[in-house]
Amino acid sequence: MTGYTTDSVTELDDRQCRELLAARTIARLAVSFHDDIEIYPVNYTAANDAIWIRTAPGTKLATLTVQHRVAIEIDGSDADGMWSVVVKGDAEVVEDEAVLAWADEGGPKPYVAEGKDVVVRIGIGRITGRKLVRPV
Repeated sequence: MTGYTTDSVTELDDRQCRELLAARTIARLAVSFHDDIEIYPVNYTAANDAIWIRTAPGTKLATLTVQHRVAIEIDGSDADGMWSVVVKGDAEVVEDEAVLAWADEGGPKPYVAEGKDVVVRIGIGRITGRKLVRPV
């Protein structure tokens, strides 16, 4: 057999999902706005039971200020197979000076930093993950 089967799908536990989140920095942010869904690539940092991103004024930020409920997805592969982690939570623009100072020191670092002065915190409300194990 060369493909995956339903027998090869395993659920990842909370710890495994968080470890995968901590090991990556690029994700997809999904938001719903006016009966449509937008998906944006984002750089992120996972820390303090949240996902942290930086953004600039524009469509993404405008959407987040209206529709706080979002999803973040990361995926990848390793020698054993493929995996995916999805986080659902509420996004909020950070205004607390101490948190902004933390973000400047160890928070998310976007590839294009110019104008990305707005820090957004996405609380981890629900986290799920799955792994598709390669057939032997």
